[in-house]
Amino acid sequence: MLQLSACQVFGTDCKDLVSMIQDPGAWLNFSTELGELHKFKSRFPEFSIVFIPRN
Repeated sequence: MLQLSACQVFGTDCKDLVSMIQDPGAWLNFSTELGELHKFKSRFPEFSIVFIPRN
């Protein structure tokens, strides 16, 4: 039987993006973009974004 996960994990190679999501108050110049990101996040019961360095 197929089980669906309620958690969606996204990866990025941009440390700043992860920082923006973790501390949006420190990135006030990006408030419009962060607002759009929060709309996106609200579509998932659980949402996580992780930093994946380039090799």
